[in-house]
Amino acid sequence: MARRRLNVRVAGKHLLAPDVTGLHLQPVAGEPRLQWLPGQYLDVLLDEDRRRPFSIANGPQPDGTIELHVRHVAGGGFTSRVADALAVGDTLRIEGPLGTFVAREDSERPMIFVAGGTGIAPVKAIVEHFLELGTRRAIDVYWGARSATDLYLLPRIRQWQRQAPQLRFHAVLSEAAQAGDAGPRTGLVHEAVLADHPALAAYDVYMSGPPAMIDIARHRFVAAGLPEDRLYYDSFDYAPDVLAQIIASRAGFHL
Repeated sequence: MARRRLNVRVAGKHLLAPDVTGLHLQPVAGEPRLQWLPGQYLDVLLDEDRRRPFSIANGPQPDGTIELHVRHVAGGGFTSRVADALAVGDTLRIEGPLGTFVAREDSERPMIFVAGGTGIAPVKAIVEHFLELGTRRAIDVYWGARSATDLYLLPRIRQWQRQAPQLRFHAVLSEAAQAGDAGPRTGLVHEAVLADHPALAAYDVYMSGPPAMIDIARHRFVAAGLPEDRLYYDSFDYAPDVLAQIIASRAGFHL
């Protein structure tokens, strides 16, 4: 799937959490639609050759809609613009699709998804892709966040659980005061995974989140027996050779 540059318009904007904005982007009239695999990301092209990567939170849609989750970072020029100034009808220039964080369908192993913050966005896209395929594989979704208000996709995740009884969800909060006696567990999300699954040799693991989280979790998961070639993570790297192999193996999957 060749990457391309195209213009999109903001078709929708809504607040997902106090510091997370959801954007719905659609192709500008006359522009081709972006074609991507669930889990991939795109770059928003800014001035002076600057760009910002954002994971796509949905799979391909009939109308070409692209969903992004943008966390406002203090002092972050573009994220501040999204939060404060970007309006429905505005135009952005993007480049994509990028990345190899996509569903591996040639496995029957149980899956563990680990997301930190807005890293839930590509996890959402991949999990919903597997659910659309009617997978019967066991799925554990771990979402690490600072506080309960950051768990902005809970209603959607409850829908997943109703659709797929084999899907289990685990919220992990880093702020202990936010959890309470009956609330989500607290601590680091990768430690919660290891507490529940001390031996990972039989699993496929997908991770998306801050680089520091991915780095430490990668080492800990491999030490727990997970083969590195079954650990997939969103590192915002573009590796077309790997992606080509994945696409070639997907008989009957068309965008």
